[in-house]
Amino acid sequence: MYGSSRIVYNSRGNLEDTTKPRLLGIHMSDRNARCREHILDTIPARLACYDAERRLLWINRHSARLLGKTPEQLLGQTCCEIWQKCAQPFKECHLIRAIRTGEPQEAEIETPQGRIWSLAAFPCSDEEGKIAFISEYGHDVTAAKRLSALEDEINAITRHDLKTPAIATLSIVRLMKSADNLTEDQHDLLEELERSGTQMLEIINQTHTLRRIEQGKYEPELRPVDCVAVTRDVRSYFRQQCSARNADIRILLNGTDADDRTACFVPAEENLLRTALMNLVKNACEASPSESDVLIEIECGQPKTIRVRNRGAVPRTVRDDFFGKYVTCGKKGGTGLGTYSALRMIQAQNATICMRTTDENGGETEVCILFNLPSEKNGD
Repeated sequence: MYGSSRIVYNSRGNLEDTTKPRLLGIHMSDRNARCREHILDTIPARLACYDAERRLLWINRHSARLLGKTPEQLLGQTCCEIWQKCAQPFKECHLIRAIRTGEPQEAEIETPQGRIWSLAAFPCSDEEGKIAFISEYGHDVTAAKRLSALEDEINAITRHDLKTPAIATLSIVRLMKSADNLTEDQHDLLEELERSGTQMLEIINQTHTLRRIEQGKYEPELRPVDCVAVTRDVRSYFRQQCSARNADIRILLNGTDADDRTACFVPAEENLLRTALMNLVKNACEASPSESDVLIEIECGQPKTIRVRNRGAVPRTVRDDFFGKYVTCGKKGGTGLGTYSALRMIQAQNATICMRTTDENGGETEVCILFNLPSEKNGD
């Protein structure tokens, strides 16, 4: 019984007031409100609502407990009084920016207690267009930030420790090359060792760059780079691998085989471009069938493009996410990072990269890099 009404379960298992449905509606509304309140209070996140003067209107109990308070003890205080223990807000306070712009804003703020919060503010306007209140969502990223800092420190130590033996190895190879009693095959072998050692040293030096690219903090220093010379370097690394399949890597400039006298300059960072192309050409060589050349086609027009083309189609299961992180199919030992890192390095140079594949005529795959004009930005 509920007051003077009788509440029963109907055939669907729901509560039903057989005498006064309105009372049941009130009961269910109260229960739903308590459920919502319980969920909001126990979510392990910073949830709050402020007025246009940044005074607290509501805060969930989880956030209040972090401060050793109850929500009632915090009501009416400003956000900076609550979290920063100061009277004046930061210049770039996300709440102030949300009030000023009327748009959602984000911020990362460290409290006096050493906690780091990733915060978002969402303004809500009244019928007259004035800010009525601002809701705030935040989560504690202190542990993630500390882990990231530790990883950076470990990576820096690892880079330093790897560079020492790499430099020593290169020095020995170059010393051996200076001998006057080498056969042609021995000299070629030392040349290959020197190229591989130089590449390894470049990769070690680039690990910090790649991390900054992933974090979105990298600012490229673009200069005119001869992409024909870069592709010749890349070809030298993989030509032997292709020869084992009775194939070659051909470089075409505007439809004609390129030679040492040809050049085409693109806005890029040479080391980043070389590493990206090495990933793409390696991928093409591994995917290409025997006795089928890999083509590197350079068009020196407007816009300037580099296409890496090989026979064989990309498996259908990975076509839609060809550049995705950890996406791989059918390649033994594949990590799915080669095309992903190429994508990130090309985008970091304000260029665009895309893939086209077809099953027709035995299949073909083409990866195209398009270099924007210096004033353009990559929209991808």
